[in-house]
Amino acid sequence: MADTINNYIHLRKRVEDLEEKVQRFVSEFNEIQKKPTTGTELEEYEMKSKGLYGKLLQVTPGNGSYEMMNHQSMVDLIGRCFMKRDELTKILYKHLSTILELLERLEPLYPEMETASKEIQAASEQLKSMQCRRQGDLWTLLACQSYPTNGESTLVPSGMTHTNTSMHICQSFESLQLMDDSKNYTQRLQELLETVVKEQDESLKYLSSLNSNS
Repeated sequence: MADTINNYIHLRKRVEDLEEKVQRFVSEFNEIQKKPTTGTELEEYEMKSKGLYGKLLQVTPGNGSYEMMNHQSMVDLIGRCFMKRDELTKILYKHLSTILELLERLEPLYPEMETASKEIQAASEQLKSMQCRRQGDLWTLLACQSYPTNGESTLVPSGMTHTNTSMHICQSFESLQLMDDSKNYTQRLQELLETVVKEQDESLKYLSSLNSNS
């Protein structure tokens, strides 16, 4: 019984560590879902370019106004657009690298979570079976104590002391507590697994949208 309880405690510690890792990954997923840039500057460049292009269309080639028109502003604007494009490309690639690195780090967690979930389920079934047996032992003990024999109001079976009875009851309550803990950890682990899968799907969709836009 002591070895079984130690195994449950060890499993509980593993699940807590795994839960902590998953929580950190969820926080990182939420962080990388933010756009690396708002693109406001590119929108401003776009508006200025359209304005300059409209002015260029109003000037007819071949006349004096076309030759005298100053194109320096358009050249400067095009140069800034190219520089901003290169800057945003670097930011985008860095953002994509962060996403891929996080997905690569997350991949080994799936087998651990599935294994922990199966072990918790098996532990819960074992605790249920143990609890049923202990409940039967308690009912048998109560029946023996309340059955009158030879004028005595109670009878304790041979070899069964009050200390043993107390130990049985304590172990029964301990089993109930462990079973409840196992159920709670199973539910929490399942919720964490669903959260991580959802976050990964959203990150992959966001990554696909970035690739399509580029």
